[in-house]
Amino acid sequence: MRLRPAVQHPVFLLISRQSVEEQDVERVWTKSIRFLMATREDTLKYRQQVSVVFDGYDADARELVDVPEVRQFVRLLCGRWPEWAYFLCQTDASIGLMVSVLAGTRFPGGGAVEIDTELLGRVLLVAFDGMNSIYDKFNGQGLTESMNKIQSDGLIEIITQM
Repeated sequence: MRLRPAVQHPVFLLISRQSVEEQDVERVWTKSIRFLMATREDTLKYRQQVSVVFDGYDADARELVDVPEVRQFVRLLCGRWPEWAYFLCQTDASIGLMVSVLAGTRFPGGGAVEIDTELLGRVLLVAFDGMNSIYDKFNGQGLTESMNKIQSDGLIEIITQM
């Protein structure tokens, strides 16, 4: 296991239960996510610094992945934000939640997820495409191929540990 980069500028992407129930991804995009990519400096600063937090589910006995509305919201969010794998912290459960929802085919409860390996492959391609688009955009301007490889390897490591 490799050491993961430290979180230096933590960002908590707080998603309200209301946003989930209304499936209002656009509100989350407009009020939070787009600012992570507003400038080159922001994009560099928030690399692997974002933790996704769903607010309003503490009293719910279900795991987030067991809540159908959360799963639908995550699917819509990742569709709107293909660069999520670049920004999400590799030291918490954010990536695991995204991948479980996107590649899961059955959610029997208790946080259990049946993963479809073909679907997982497609999810990874989209995640790598999103990361690569940022690295391609800023290569030589603070991001390097070696940084991309380290981050990609970290993503793979997280998935193999799921």
